[in-house]
Amino acid sequence: MSEKITVLSVGDLILDVPGVEAYFDETRDILRSGDVVIGQVEIPYTARPHWSAYDYHSAPATDPVRLEAMKGAGFNVGTCAGNHSFDQGYYGIADTLDKLHELGIATAGEGLDYEEAHSPAVIERNGTKFACFSYTAVGPKTVQATPAKAGAAFIYVATSYDNDLNEPGALPTHIYTSVSPAALADMRERFRRAKEDGALIVASFHMGRMHSLDIQQYQFELAHAAVDAGAEMVFAHHPHTLLGIEMYKGKPIWYSTGHFIFATDAFLQEGTALAGQRKFTPNHWQGVNTEALIRPREPITTTVPYYVGDEASRNTLIAKGVFENGELIRAGFIPCFIDDAGHPVPMRRGGKGDEVLAHIRMLCDLEQLDTKFTWSEDGTEIWLS
Repeated sequence: MSEKITVLSVGDLILDVPGVEAYFDETRDILRSGDVVIGQVEIPYTARPHWSAYDYHSAPATDPVRLEAMKGAGFNVGTCAGNHSFDQGYYGIADTLDKLHELGIATAGEGLDYEEAHSPAVIERNGTKFACFSYTAVGPKTVQATPAKAGAAFIYVATSYDNDLNEPGALPTHIYTSVSPAALADMRERFRRAKEDGALIVASFHMGRMHSLDIQQYQFELAHAAVDAGAEMVFAHHPHTLLGIEMYKGKPIWYSTGHFIFATDAFLQEGTALAGQRKFTPNHWQGVNTEALIRPREPITTTVPYYVGDEASRNTLIAKGVFENGELIRAGFIPCFIDDAGHPVPMRRGGKGDEVLAHIRMLCDLEQLDTKFTWSEDGTEIWLS
């Protein structure tokens, strides 16, 4: 019999405080048990900071040594495409990639040019090859890599607004989003080539609207297109909260795995550069979280140090897929909850795990997803069908 291969994946990792390796204490053994262990590298790591993005919530530079916590926790793939990829410019990308590669962590989604950014992280375990792709569909356009510029693998999404009440200047009654056909064509071609090379496809997307519980039109379009093109598992992140989970053609799609570790004081500092950046909203832009456009959000919790999420965002998970003979035979997740120290902690059936599952069921109900959930016999994992 061939050996089973386990793929694990978590959402955004922000490793921006001293001693951040301790944030993995409760999940380290689980993560290290995986064969392919994927984490979303949310922010730039460089000792050569250079503010390069006009986004008002762009991230400051973080010491690359903090990435050693990923290695210690068992990660061997870093997906890097995101809205913060170019916040610290060329050095932010180059130094982040250099440190991850020094640690033996394969990367996808960022590069010093277009081709590097769009190429997958390739990792082989027990004779099975995986190609892990990473894309961002959010962020300022300055984030995208070009043939002559460092950046992220960027998928353009068009947004159109409609007001059917004939009230000029009023907020829209409908918002439509659609993915660039050229970007989809490029993704399909890269998936095709990876499959021809004998790899199984894993896709990671930075997409959605921050703190919103809605899954937008383009998120369904992009995730379904990835599965149609051969992806075995699809992970997404960016909203900093969990979203619904779908089984599409027998393949799991996590529309947001939330954040896993959110450890930074960047949003708490009032230094000149940070305070000025936070207040920079050109063209009177109102941001992405106006209450008229999303479901109301709870207040930011004051319980967890360095934390800027609400109580619901403390629900998180470790996505899991089990492969055998080159096929996905089971998909599910380990439910977790972020404790008062900011650590993600695995939760079991009969306790807080039931609350995490109830939250995910609610998210699925919001989008009319008919995903079925079954606890494992030992009450530590939840399987999808």
